[in-house]
Amino acid sequence: MLRSNIKNYSIYNIGISEKTRERNFYESEISKISSFSRSWKEKFKNEFKNYKVKKIKSYSFKDFLKKYKIDNKLVFHLIKIDAEGYDFQILKSILESGANYKSIMVEVEKSNYDKIFKIKKMLIKDNFRKIYIIARDGLIEKYRGSIDNFLKNFDKNKFNSGNIIAIK
Repeated sequence: MLRSNIKNYSIYNIGISEKTRERNFYESEISKISSFSRSWKEKFKNEFKNYKVKKIKSYSFKDFLKKYKIDNKLVFHLIKIDAEGYDFQILKSILESGANYKSIMVEVEKSNYDKIFKIKKMLIKDNFRKIYIIARDGLIEKYRGSIDNFLKNFDKNKFNSGNIIAIK
């Protein structure tokens, strides 16, 4: 159950994607790991020994705002993206939506190292001025700090995943 002192929030049980369409969603029956990506069945063989395939409609962020009549003047203080392999596509959808947001947090993995540079470029283009990366455990000093500093000191062999945090 969600408990918070914040009174103005809503929860929508839908999928956000790069475009609006019906898609297969692979849901593990023994783990919390689920994804639109069929490749996750191979990546997490144990978790996906038993899984369900559900057809769900996913929305671009722009279509999501329109469908639920969310006022374009609404300010999103934080948008957190953790979409098991679809983070980059969803970030693109959000940035193209025209929504009003102050900060975005997106998960990145060593296996998608090239996307870190693309994400940085997209965020700068969208007027984010403070961009940080934090390793998943949040403790590794070498990786904490600005994304430029992170990329100079980046060691693929010691970094598995983390989050890019961008603030306008």
